[in-house]
Amino acid sequence: MTNVDLSEKIVKLRKNNNLTQEQLAEQLNVSRQSVSKWESGQAAPDIDKIVAMGEIFHVTTDYLLKPSELDELAMKTEMLEKRQREILENEEVISAYLGEGYRKKMAEEGQNA
Repeated sequence: MTNVDLSEKIVKLRKNNNLTQEQLAEQLNVSRQSVSKWESGQAAPDIDKIVAMGEIFHVTTDYLLKPSELDELAMKTEMLEKRQREILENEEVISAYLGEGYRKKMAEEGQNA
C-alpha cells in the first residue's frame, strides 16, 4: 500500500462525513497540519490514529490500509445510501407539512411508476 491510497481514503471519508481537517484533527488529538500531511501523502498517521479514524468513519482498519478494487464502489454505495436516507427524511417532513393530500398523490405516483 502506498501513502497515496491511504491519503485518498482519508480525504474522501473526511469529506463524506462533512468534517473539516480541523474537526478531524480535534477528534484525533492532532494538529490540522498533521491531517493535511496525511491527506497530501507527505506523512502517514500512526497506527493508533488509523484505528481511531476507523472508529470515527465506521470503517475497518483493513479498509483504510488495504487497497481494493471494491473500495470506490463501497464508498459510492455508502454515499448513495446516506443521500437516499436524507431524501426520505426530507420527503417525510414535506409530507407532514403538506398533509394527507400530498401523501395520497405520492402513493398514486408510486403505483403509476
